[in-house]
Amino acid sequence: MAQHSASDTAGLEPGAPVYTGDFKDAGMRVRVIEFDAHTLVEREISDLAEARRCLQSTQTSWIDITGLNNVEAITAFCNAFQIHPLAVEDILNTSTRAKAEEFGRNLLVVAQMVRLSFDAEEHPVLDFEHSSILSGPSFVVTFQERDGDSWDVVRRRLRAGIKRIRTSGPDYLAYALLDAIVDDYAVVVEALGKVAEKMEATLLDTPREVEISEIYVLRRELTELRRAAWPIRDSLNAWRRSEHLDEHTRPFLNDLQDHATQVVEAIDMHRDLVLGMIDLHLSSLSHKMNETMQVLTVIATLFIPLTFLTGLYGMNFDNMPELHTKYGYYFAIGTMVLTFVGGLAWFRRRGLI
Repeated sequence: MAQHSASDTAGLEPGAPVYTGDFKDAGMRVRVIEFDAHTLVEREISDLAEARRCLQSTQTSWIDITGLNNVEAITAFCNAFQIHPLAVEDILNTSTRAKAEEFGRNLLVVAQMVRLSFDAEEHPVLDFEHSSILSGPSFVVTFQERDGDSWDVVRRRLRAGIKRIRTSGPDYLAYALLDAIVDDYAVVVEALGKVAEKMEATLLDTPREVEISEIYVLRRELTELRRAAWPIRDSLNAWRRSEHLDEHTRPFLNDLQDHATQVVEAIDMHRDLVLGMIDLHLSSLSHKMNETMQVLTVIATLFIPLTFLTGLYGMNFDNMPELHTKYGYYFAIGTMVLTFVGGLAWFRRRGLI
């Protein structure tokens, strides 16, 4: 996930439009879907005059804008729709925390879309994208940084003529768009949960096959995911309290908040599992180290009497009768073998080896 410092917007007056994201070369694209219960028209537009006509339409208009790096064009478009300057600032500032905020009759919802991929070493990598949903009296305007989003499922429902989404107005459309984002969080959480469970099983069977760095990577990704998902749940509280919200949509927001809460709880559960794996990994390494030290201690203990005997008969004294006996050498070797075998049997009986 891209990180942006406060210096990106430091020294600017409130409401100053500045894009703080990483996709500086993304081309701007404006797609419009106008629909009602019976008709649906999709097209791309290239000028503000066409965009303004959406305001006079009797149909519900969904205007999707891709590419936030063209600040002047984004600002001009937002001015045409009389979008508040502070809302424009939130749309362009990719470090804005997920939230829902009213600006007159318009409601702005900011959230991070998420995608999951795996690198060459099969480590999970999360990719976040700043997105905004602006709901007005007869339109919804969405802003995203680049092509590819969570909203294809909503487009398919519109094209399929699903009655509820085609007849319920802009508030319901905005809900459906945020619901699609939360659904992607649920899919990503489930995938990370499977990674965590597989890693835990490997850790229990063969601890040395799991590197501690892999566990910390998974923990970091879950922390980033929670940081993005947690405020979505809070923003739904603010949205439900809006006095301009269509009452038909309010029960669906209640259900979406429950869904978002389940996502956050699942993230917390997997984070606890990962934290447990860290402790398990360290305990496994410590246990293996203790086993190794135990074996080395047994070996050292068995050889102590042998070292004593070889040291004793290695002394250069003339008056050592055993050195001059015919079978003294064999007697010393036998004594050492019996001492070693006896010590081995004693350690085995005590369960130390």
